[in-house]
Amino acid sequence: MNDYSNNTIEEINKLAKELHEGIFYEEEISEILEKISFYNQIGIFKYIKEYPTVIAQNINLSFSRYNYLKENGITINQNNADDLFLINRHFKEKYNITNEELLTKYNYNPFEKKAKVLTIRKN
Repeated sequence: MNDYSNNTIEEINKLAKELHEGIFYEEEISEILEKISFYNQIGIFKYIKEYPTVIAQNINLSFSRYNYLKENGITINQNNADDLFLINRHFKEKYNITNEELLTKYNYNPFEKKAKVLTIRKN
């Protein structure tokens, strides 16, 4: 993942707080922040601001779909971010892969990634 973010931490925190206080009040703010940070990193922060309900999608599924599309030469951006959030049946029809296959192949584990970064910094 490249960091395409032009958005400040303040902007990300503000959006997370707005979403938490509004439509996602039952979700932990840390989970909302994690999702927004991921979408910011892949360059679709503006899309999330325009269509905030997509935050409801599981971060594991978003990560898996993003990596599958990227691996298959499809760059997700503001113009085609809808593909990342297709309903399951439509995603399977369009890309011929199930969510289960995606989640198995592209495991999202933020704690594992942090451990790798810490290991690299130690060396």
